[in-house]
Amino acid sequence: MTGLHTKYPYRSPGDHIFVQSSCRRLLSGTKQRYEVRYVDSALGATGVVTSGTRSALPAIVVVAGTEVPAAAMTALIDVLGPSRQVFIVDPPGMPGLSDPRYPVRDLWTVYGQWFDTVLAQLTSSPVTVIGYGFGAAIAVSAPRHVHVTDLVLAAPIGLSPIRQTAASRWHRWRWHTDADPQSAERFLRVVTGTGFEPDADLVALYCTIGAHYLPPRIRPLVPDDAITQKAEHVPITIAVGGDDPFLTEPVRGALGGRVPQASIHLLDGVGHLIPLEAPEQLAALADSATSTAPPPRSSGPDDRAPATTSRTCDVEYLLRSTVSVPRILGGIPPGGGDPPQGNRRGVLLLIGALAALIWANTTWSDSYHTLRETTVGPAALHLDLSLGAWAADGLLAVFFFVVGVELKREFVEGSLRDLRRAAMPVTAALGGMAVPALIFVTVNLRGGAEALNGWAVPTATDIAFAVAILAVIGSHLPSALRTFLLTLAVVDDLLAVTVIAVFYTDELNLLYLGAAWVPLLAFGITLRRGGGRWWLLVPLAGLTWWLVHESGVHATIAGVLLGFAVPVTRRVGDSSVAVAEHIEHRIRPLSAGFAVPVFAFFAAGVTVGGLSGLSDALTDPISLGVIAGLVLGKVAGIFGVSYLVARFTRARLDDELRWVDVLGVSLLGGIGFTVSLLIGDLAYGAGTVAADHVKVAVLCGSLLSAVLASIVLTSRNRTYRRIRAAELEDEDGDGIPDVYQQR
Repeated sequence: MTGLHTKYPYRSPGDHIFVQSSCRRLLSGTKQRYEVRYVDSALGATGVVTSGTRSALPAIVVVAGTEVPAAAMTALIDVLGPSRQVFIVDPPGMPGLSDPRYPVRDLWTVYGQWFDTVLAQLTSSPVTVIGYGFGAAIAVSAPRHVHVTDLVLAAPIGLSPIRQTAASRWHRWRWHTDADPQSAERFLRVVTGTGFEPDADLVALYCTIGAHYLPPRIRPLVPDDAITQKAEHVPITIAVGGDDPFLTEPVRGALGGRVPQASIHLLDGVGHLIPLEAPEQLAALADSATSTAPPPRSSGPDDRAPATTSRTCDVEYLLRSTVSVPRILGGIPPGGGDPPQGNRRGVLLLIGALAALIWANTTWSDSYHTLRETTVGPAALHLDLSLGAWAADGLLAVFFFVVGVELKREFVEGSLRDLRRAAMPVTAALGGMAVPALIFVTVNLRGGAEALNGWAVPTATDIAFAVAILAVIGSHLPSALRTFLLTLAVVDDLLAVTVIAVFYTDELNLLYLGAAWVPLLAFGITLRRGGGRWWLLVPLAGLTWWLVHESGVHATIAGVLLGFAVPVTRRVGDSSVAVAEHIEHRIRPLSAGFAVPVFAFFAAGVTVGGLSGLSDALTDPISLGVIAGLVLGKVAGIFGVSYLVARFTRARLDDELRWVDVLGVSLLGGIGFTVSLLIGDLAYGAGTVAADHVKVAVLCGSLLSAVLASIVLTSRNRTYRRIRAAELEDEDGDGIPDVYQQR
């Protein structure tokens, strides 16, 4: 089982989508009702398939192995589900339902601690643990087994004490190249016993997991005394297939000598994929072990098995330094595809903004403003808007829709399910609005009530520009940083719209605002019942947007509400693809490739007025208050409040992040643009000297914040890149990165 480290278990995001779809199809074939949920852990989101109901019998917890993803164990669900509760746990970092970001697969002490953490979140009642293959090593390596009555290890490859020099005699396969149905089916026929016929879904799954087989490098996973002492505390039953090409007779003999207390059962005619080939026999072994198991021990220091010493592994360092590649939740990466694609779309936005800024400050600036003010749309519906307004209210709503879908997936299945983590960016957004407003008021106290009207200008963050800069810079930054920024910016925009509605709106039409909920609810119900009726969804979304626009509330909020109405767990028709995943995959290219760059082109065209205009603007206290609020206030508010909340409450920073990362995001929060410019016009009147000075100040403050954020985040990106390279370095070629073998 060595040599299974990998920098990423999938060759492309499409592979992950396909693997998850295959797992869902396999699960849909079970006769028992099941539920797929996700549990947080230090190694990322862990997929757990739950079936059955609680009974007098101990629950069964199955730890999946590399060769059989958790979702493929449908036969075990059918056998065990009717009589007891069953949890099938999918370890992160393997092809399956869980978070694929974890880069190392054969550090059993780390995965053992992960299993104890996940087990504690599943149940506090006694359980029987079935570990298959890779999962057997995890189950044995878990330090604590307070509620475990017995262990059943099925095909425990890697527990055999075979010298590495002799490993080439044993046929252990690992996928390396693109697969085809013939090679995948050949692999399945080799590793299974006679009479087992793999179905089409299983063959398709193995086509994506890999293709060709190579000789293994098998070695002990944990020391003899650790297994021996574990067997003294928790009875161990080992199930081995008689036709298993890996666990041959010499290997089975070594297992018997290594764990003399264990009961070894040979399953005739069964190969390596025991959960698929012989679920009834495996279930019978679990029932038999349960009936003879002693009662669970109480918690205490003796419950902890000795740490593994076969490889020196600093677990705390590993958990502290793990760097995630761009994470995929449900198959769609947060950057909008693979990281290079996300970078390209971020560059498009920056190019659009730069082109507008240059055009607006040349001798042809009048043509730019004429283009931006060109009116298009039906006047009867009050939609005779300028192109600039269409970009800010219409196209940006498409972007906010994608953001809403992504955030809902994070709240339902991702890291924001933990309220302690979600509280951090939410409170940071509150601080990021309060502190800049206080700084602006302090600077303009002597200017009178008219000057103070613009107190809300520096409170807004332009999410589109901030996310684009992060996409261009952050090729190796943790995905949790983007989630933090998205949550912060969306809450910021919601608060900014509330401020506009309360302080800067002469008339708020509550009738239109209430009516908007009708098509919004219809939109959500249609998605839950059908999922793919675009001829109905598009008009409902358009009607929702129009009603919100007519109510006086910024129309982009309709995009957020529509995004949150998209179901995350609902499947599209008879397929296994989630509705949210399907819609996001369709809409994101339109959003990132067209809507956001066009919006940037019409939003960034601020005419500075030459050096004299720049000098006049920057000496105005209003401008100074705006710049200070954006550059200093946002950092103090976001970073300071986040730190205080983490220090004095139960809220905590995501495990992937460091405080210097939050500092970089805090600087990105100082990018104002759209909403700041809108508030400036509402506060001082469009075309006035104060409003023009606000435009220059917002531009200068946003540019300065972007430059400072780029410096900090570029430095962090280099740090994460170095850590990533160190995690993959394996000079001695033993299958374990060298950094994990040092203390």
